[in-house]
Amino acid sequence: MSQIGKAIGKVLMLVFACATIAFTSWMTLLLAQRMIPTNTILQFMTLILFDAAALIWFITFVTQATGTWQWAVAGIGFGVGLIGSIIMAAGELVLGQQLVVVDDPTRLGWVLVSTVIVAALMHASMIYAYHFLDPSVKNRIENAQKVSEAVEHAYKDARNQIDYKMDELTAKLVDSVMFEAEQQLSLLTAGHLRRGNDLGTKTGVIEVPSRDMPAERQTPLPPVQWAEDTEAMPKIEPNPTSPLRTENSRKGYKKQ
Repeated sequence: MSQIGKAIGKVLMLVFACATIAFTSWMTLLLAQRMIPTNTILQFMTLILFDAAALIWFITFVTQATGTWQWAVAGIGFGVGLIGSIIMAAGELVLGQQLVVVDDPTRLGWVLVSTVIVAALMHASMIYAYHFLDPSVKNRIENAQKVSEAVEHAYKDARNQIDYKMDELTAKLVDSVMFEAEQQLSLLTAGHLRRGNDLGTKTGVIEVPSRDMPAERQTPLPPVQWAEDTEAMPKIEPNPTSPLRTENSRKGYKKQ
């Protein structure tokens, strides 16, 4: 019997909560339509930021919040939504029953618009704060900070060691640069010698042995032939028909 009573109590509480939320939501929407009849989007935003926000923050407080700070944020959000929905329901009851006569309720529309803007800013801030205050997010942020501090400390130690061993590092760097320069010079010299040998082979030029080559491997140069051993150059006879010779003959004849 007790189990049946508990089940009935839960059902009745659920029905009562749904009826209350539906009634306050309807009152909120009617008052918004009365004060800002030309802006449909703002009317439904009033319903979302008050009645729907109270319900969502309450569910979040009961089922989703995991830490003290998240419970506090969810409780504040529930309070903002609940207070807004109560004020809107009371306002509609007063104006709807003409307990307070207002000639033109639209003149008070700026009050509702201002209230909606403030409520939107508060809910947005609380949403960010709720997720930021999640214990897992907070732990990840703290771990990232510790890792950043460790990396910064490691870089600082490395810079100190570099300053302390500056001369040793400079000497090693000079040795490395000199070794690379010697390697490049060796490659260039070997390339020039190889190209010279190839050119001598193609043109038939006698290759001069290197000074570093052993004496037994050096090939002696052929003897030099002097002018006595060569044939006499043929005597060139003047051409009798040359114009220069004819002119000189004439001049010689006139002198005679």
